[in-house]
Amino acid sequence: MTLNKLIPLVALFSLAAFGARGTDLPLQFKDIGGVKEWRADGAAIVYVKNDSNQWYKVEMYEACMTQNTQKGVQFLTERDFDTNQPVSKVVVDHHICVVTSISKVSAPSPTAKRNAQ
Repeated sequence: MTLNKLIPLVALFSLAAFGARGTDLPLQFKDIGGVKEWRADGAAIVYVKNDSNQWYKVEMYEACMTQNTQKGVQFLTERDFDTNQPVSKVVVDHHICVVTSISKVSAPSPTAKRNAQ
């Protein structure tokens, strides 16, 4: 096999491997873009709408949404110092809540309460 035929073949396998790896990674806030609206659904679930009007369900370990949201809510992605992996967090009234999952949904739950912004 000549070098001219080998390079495209290696590139093709590299792209296939990278593409498969990329689909297995969980969604993070950095992936979905800016949040323009959110609705709490209990203590540890919040629905967020991004700039493209797509809704996402966000589940957290802690009960962040029972905190005072009057001063705002932050949605951010940081690097975990131990694993160097991205981790999404919700910050409410100085409480930092780690996100367990972000999943695309068609609309928020009917029980979700609109934010008071």
